[in-house]
Amino acid sequence: FGWVNATNDGVSRMINDSRIAAVTVTGSVRAGKAIGAQAGAALKKCVLELGGSDPFIVLNDADLDEAVKAAVIGRYQNTGQVCAAAKRFIVEAGIAEAFSKKFVAAVEALKMGDPRDEANYLGPMARFDLRDELHQQVTATLAEGATLLLGAEKIAGQGNYYAPTVLGNVTPEMTGFRQELFGPVATITVARDAAHALTLANDSEFGLSATVFTASVDEAGR
Repeated sequence: FGWVNATNDGVSRMINDSRIAAVTVTGSVRAGKAIGAQAGAALKKCVLELGGSDPFIVLNDADLDEAVKAAVIGRYQNTGQVCAAAKRFIVEAGIAEAFSKKFVAAVEALKMGDPRDEANYLGPMARFDLRDELHQQVTATLAEGATLLLGAEKIAGQGNYYAPTVLGNVTPEMTGFRQELFGPVATITVARDAAHALTLANDSEFGLSATVFTASVDEAGR
């Protein structure tokens, strides 16, 4: 196994090299489109693992305590810096308020600090510029009408720390719904019913994974 550092032009040359049988990419949607197109033109096998804004649906009949427990892990593990993490929490109207209160309380209880200390669940973000970008997305979403339930601030001092954040009343036209939030930020969107929740979940350019919490196997399989 070997590795090389390459520019965009260097990557293109490698894709077209006859010694390269297949291409795999972990990166942004933009990068995936560019490399996928080149791999296709060269008739090379290609696997793309790109950005995600994965939906986490909670229906009225769900076990709220279990849903909240899974939601906190699904969103804030590795400080939210996971492509396939749950990011858009789509909650049926009948339990939206109760879920939001329990979820915010659970997130607020998470300890942040040096990740080498096992008592801390949240660590720093990977880079300062990524933290700044995340904060800009949060600020834009709030300006567009979302409700701040928790956080939304850069932590002063050493390290790229960002306060665990929860945004409520997020709607499909908002930045926090349309873009990937790669950090410790969760958005909550209220669905009228299960059918509306499914529509909201599918209203995204992203893929990767999805979660449904309900007591009905039939409803989950829709």
